[in-house]
Amino acid sequence: MQAIAEEEIVVLPELTPLQKLAAVKAQIEDFDKQIKSDKKLYGITLLEEKMAEHQKEYDQLLAEIVPTLTFGEDKFLKALKKKGDSYREGSLKLIRSSTTRRKVLVEKFLATFPIEKIKKCCKIELGKADKAIGSDTMDEFVTKETTYDYELLDMTKTD
Repeated sequence: MQAIAEEEIVVLPELTPLQKLAAVKAQIEDFDKQIKSDKKLYGITLLEEKMAEHQKEYDQLLAEIVPTLTFGEDKFLKALKKKGDSYREGSLKLIRSSTTRRKVLVEKFLATFPIEKIKKCCKIELGKADKAIGSDTMDEFVTKETTYDYELLDMTKTD
């Protein structure tokens, strides 16, 4: 006589797209909680704090030292066709690279170029325009487009 083993099959209902979205979001939140927990458990948060302290000390020392140094042409950077200069002290080399930010002299620009050129290259910062002449007035001079960001909330969860 042979015994036949019965298998129990569990059929789960198919999830709706929103339920699938909620499930994936729950997995992401679980990973985030686990990462935070592991950071505390393994002392990573303490390491991050120590690193931030050392970074602050480095930045302060750098700010004190740089004005006292004389930077010169760096042949290595020049060979790489990179902009910059350096200061060398023994085996240590401090490389300085520059970034130039430009700001338009608006009045001079507007007085110099015809309106056709200005239209092609100028943008108006709406936040600044709202403050200068009022958002109600600016509404007459803008088109509006609404975009949406989404945040999925599980109302059964309480944090």
